[in-house]
Amino acid sequence: MTTTKIGLRRVLIIGGDEASRSRATRFLARDHACVAGDSPAMGHALLRRKRFDVVVVYRIGDEFDGLAVTDWVAGIEDRPKVVFVSDKPSADWVRLAFKRGAFDVLTSAHAYEELVATVANAFAQRAVERGCSDVSRGVEAAIPLIDRIDSVTGLAGRSEFATAVGRLGWEVGELGRPVSVLVVDIDGFRNVVERVSRRAGDDVLRALADFLRGRLSFSDCIGVNKPDQFFLGIAGATEAEAVTLANRLRADLADGPLPHFEHERIRVSIGVASKPAGWCDSPKDLVEQALAALRQAKRDGGNQTLAWSFLHAQVPSRQQLAEASVHEVSNWLQLSKQQLRRGYLESTHALIAAVEAKEPMTRAHAQVVSRYCEEIARRMELPAAQIRAVKTAGLLHDIGKIGVPDAILQKPGALTPSEFEIIKHHPATAVNILQHASFLQAEIPMILHHHERFDGGGYPAGLAGDAIPLGARIVCVGDALDAMHSARSYKAGFGLDYIRAELKRCAGSHFDPEVAEVTADWIDSHPEAFTPCTV
Repeated sequence: MTTTKIGLRRVLIIGGDEASRSRATRFLARDHACVAGDSPAMGHALLRRKRFDVVVVYRIGDEFDGLAVTDWVAGIEDRPKVVFVSDKPSADWVRLAFKRGAFDVLTSAHAYEELVATVANAFAQRAVERGCSDVSRGVEAAIPLIDRIDSVTGLAGRSEFATAVGRLGWEVGELGRPVSVLVVDIDGFRNVVERVSRRAGDDVLRALADFLRGRLSFSDCIGVNKPDQFFLGIAGATEAEAVTLANRLRADLADGPLPHFEHERIRVSIGVASKPAGWCDSPKDLVEQALAALRQAKRDGGNQTLAWSFLHAQVPSRQQLAEASVHEVSNWLQLSKQQLRRGYLESTHALIAAVEAKEPMTRAHAQVVSRYCEEIARRMELPAAQIRAVKTAGLLHDIGKIGVPDAILQKPGALTPSEFEIIKHHPATAVNILQHASFLQAEIPMILHHHERFDGGGYPAGLAGDAIPLGARIVCVGDALDAMHSARSYKAGFGLDYIRAELKRCAGSHFDPEVAEVTADWIDSHPEAFTPCTV
């Protein structure tokens, strides 16, 4: 057991391996008094003897074993918040964890910044539940209360909602389904409150929160951006389905299920954005798109629904631009940037589908490599922006194969030297496709050089060692990992023991030694994260 200096805010960390507990303690100890125990028995004993505010539970044995912690804390008078951490948990386990009272479930054991934010959110909610307004210490001081927990409705704030949407996206993404975000904003709410009272306004907000909760399924999520603005995350809904839901919500609200002030009914505007299945945008991008749609709906008079995909029709006229404020111009520029990125990535997503149609034996290869690259980058503790870039590069790394003849891509036997020379041009073809997208500049070098070898024997430039971009070295391993593990028409998928041995054998020649070691450790610690793709 390891213990930091005891203070007023206590966190218990149990389960997992020693390295995970040690790193979690190091990240959390800046603002909390942390105690780490290596076994469930030790964790149970500590909970009986000491007071803890938050319990962080890493995977213990079978994935369902750790849920017993919720039973341990149930009898504690000032019950601590429980945060579970498990790499690639099953959807059934996640649902059961929340049903049994988990505060949150993190799906990566190495996302330590997310862990810090989640623990801060847990402390903030405890403060709200205790009726305490002073949550200004440590990590909490850096995040406005509305960004964590809304004191009026008890709903999650913006950052916590984005985390929930990310988790929701992962769960439904495994089933090949989309995710949609709705932002519901009460029209003229402040003016109404000023004419009546703040207390009456709070009654409306609580009633609207209850109304929206009642319209969600178990797998959906809800949060608050600001007092009169609610977020909804809808699992499995396309943008068209989300718009239909939004219009139904507005119609039902118009029938008066909420308290109203004298003879004035509550009206809402709703912005909608959708993440197609397999998409690589971040949850924050999706939230921003829904907010952009909402802002335009409000500018158009309110009391309406607007989807983000329809904003391209809202191009300002020359006269509007001449009369626009700096803020309005800034909004238009931001909207144009979002539309450009989404449109370009939609096109490249279509190219990925076209490549997989040309090379059926590699079905879902891009999505799997993207997931592998993201997790390897997380385990190397790279900055969040670099993790996103590596994830996107993994998704797009093979789009240059659109220019390779089908006869070569689908050839069952060995390639001739001339055929292999044609294959070697696909990274450069990918760059030609992507080079005009300014928002992909970080990813392009990773895609161009993902076939370089650490010893300099790769292509297209024969780079070696640290001269190869780190992201390209990660994509190289992620690509090889899926190629080895997946079945093809000419071979069965190799087992994890073989793959681990290949990573170690080729470290320093084909692969970056550090990337290979991190990947081998991941295989050792979480073999269940690797599901072979069959054809």
